[in-house]
Amino acid sequence: MIVADASFVVDALVVPRRKKRDEMYLRQLNRHRRSKELLSFFLEEGFQLYIPFLGLVEISSLLVRKLGKRANVDAALEFLNEYFFVVPEKNLEEFLLNLARETGSRAADIYYISLAKMKGAVLVTADRKMAEISKDVGVKVILVE
Repeated sequence: MIVADASFVVDALVVPRRKKRDEMYLRQLNRHRRSKELLSFFLEEGFQLYIPFLGLVEISSLLVRKLGKRANVDAALEFLNEYFFVVPEKNLEEFLLNLARETGSRAADIYYISLAKMKGAVLVTADRKMAEISKDVGVKVILVE
C-alpha cells in the first residue's frame, strides 16, 4: 500500500517549466523523471494507491499555480479518482488530531502521515520535512529527491 502526497504526484505529472536551464532546473527535471518512473511502477505492479481528499485540493491548486489557468485539472482529478483510493477527511479524524498533538507538523502534512499510519502504508513524498516527521512516528517513507 502506498500513500502519495501532492508533491510527488505533481512532480510525476508535470515537466518542470523553468526557463533557465541551470542546476535547479536539472534537479527538478531529475525529480520529475524519478517520480514519473516510480508512479508508473506502482501502477504497473498493481499497488493500492491512497490519497486523502485534501490531496485532490492540493494537486488542483498546484497544477493551476504551475501551469496557469490552462491546466487540465479535470483530467488530473479523473486520473486520481480512477487509480487512487480517495479517503474522506471523516475517516481520518482520530488520526489527524492525535498526530497534530504529537508532532505539531503542518496541517496538510498530517493528512498524508495520518493516512499512511492508519493504512500501514508507505508514504511517498518529495517533501523532506514530511519524510522526517513520518519516520519519527513510525511511518515508512520513500523520499523522492
